Amino acid sequence: MVHSPGRIIRAALEQEGLVLVTAGNMIAVVLGAVVWLVLARMLAVADYGRANFVLSIGALTASFSTLGLPLTVQTYLPRGEDDLVPSSVLLVILASLALGIPLALVHPAVPLIVLSNALFILALKERLGRRKYGNFALLQGASRIAILGAILALVPLWGVNGVLYSFPLVYLALSSWLLIRLREVWVRRSLGTVKRYAGFALTALLTTAIASMGVRLDKVLIGAIYGDTTLGYYQLAFHFYSAMLVVPTSLGSYLLPEKSSGRRTRLTELVGLALSVLTALLGFATIPLVVRKLFPKYYPISSEAAQLMALAIVFDAAYSIWSAGKFSGGKPRAVLSVSSISLLVFVAMILLLGSTVGVIGLAISLLVYRALASALGVLEGRISDRAGSRRS
Repeated sequence: MVHSPGRIIRAALEQEGLVLVTAGNMIAVVLGAVVWLVLARMLAVADYGRANFVLSIGALTASFSTLGLPLTVQTYLPRGEDDLVPSSVLLVILASLALGIPLALVHPAVPLIVLSNALFILALKERLGRRKYGNFALLQGASRIAILGAILALVPLWGVNGVLYSFPLVYLALSSWLLIRLREVWVRRSLGTVKRYAGFALTALLTTAIASMGVRLDKVLIGAIYGDTTLGYYQLAFHFYSAMLVVPTSLGSYLLPEKSSGRRTRLTELVGLALSVLTALLGFATIPLVVRKLFPKYYPISSEAAQLMALAIVFDAAYSIWSAGKFSGGKPRAVLSVSSISLLVFVAMILLLGSTVGVIGLAISLLVYRALASALGVLEGRISDRAGSRRS
């Protein structure tokens, strides 16, 4: 059993795949945080909120236009189902165009945001499905470096529009290699492979869409109901939370293909959970100092909200472990049920606490949301285990 921080770190370093996935996610999160922290200094609070509002609409729509195929690819590629990839690329492009073009009424960049997000997600999951963890890390890091460069070049010229076009242009460029696989749709007639996994993909679609709502819908609701300024304060806090989320996110990304290929993951789960606890404690202690020093116009509202969000990291790790086990076992409906219930509570709390407690109330809503999802997952796991024991 892992006890000290030193033993936790040593045990983590022995998990090569987890180290690579975590490194990729950490590079992406750290550089992504740098992008948004730079923007927080370049833009007014309201403009900062507006940029997040439009990007969140595009990213949320992309979670539907992926049709659940990225997760399906990540789950079944380790089992040799390579024909899933070309047909998935075609279907994701068609769905993204169909859902994204009408949203040009919100902003002309939204269709491009939808398409680029969907393809980039598929590209990342394809790398994970092939267990090419080094390629995954490279793709993550390159995307954030390129976005930072585009931001620095375009925002001084175009303002908020520079932000809105920087992200999709980079994502499209780095996922364009998937387009080469399109010719295989007709050569291999691979659409039949997708049909075989249509049930899994549909449930995965609903599950990933609900998960995306958990990190995107709040921005859309807050921006629409409480305004760009409130969203600006909330979003800075959320970016600190996103930076800390790298450990539980990496844990889930690594566990799914490992479990799908039949490998034992108990030690990895313990290490990931312990690292998440350390991350949450470190974030809670240091965030107020960082915000007060670097972002005084957001202090103390954003720093207090971020401290509350930091506590959710532990719950996120437990949820990642549970959901990876369910997906690898071909049981996405349990994840869908838990995600749906907890998301409904999250939305209700945003409407209630946002209007009464403000930004702090919104942060409390996020913390309760993640705690509830984790608790329901653990409860479902115990019920499922007991049911299995009775049948045997």
